[in-house]
Amino acid sequence: MAGIKGVFIEKNNSTDIVVNVSEFKGNTNLSIRECWLDARNPGVRNPTKKGITISVEKAEELVKAIRKAVKEAKSS
Repeated sequence: MAGIKGVFIEKNNSTDIVVNVSEFKGNTNLSIRECWLDARNPGVRNPTKKGITISVEKAEELVKAIRKAVKEAKSS
């Protein structure tokens, strides 16, 4: 999958976290997936099995849960 599009967050030197929106069977989904960077082909990201895909409707719930977890982590 050389043409992965989305928002890229560098996890480390060889792995990015990619957030993108896609459609499947008429449903709009949000995907958050780890991709490894191909050293032999600069700029090419290959998806791993690590990640989740959820409906856009559930995305707000996920965002709220992440914000709550981050807030709790910072207050510890």
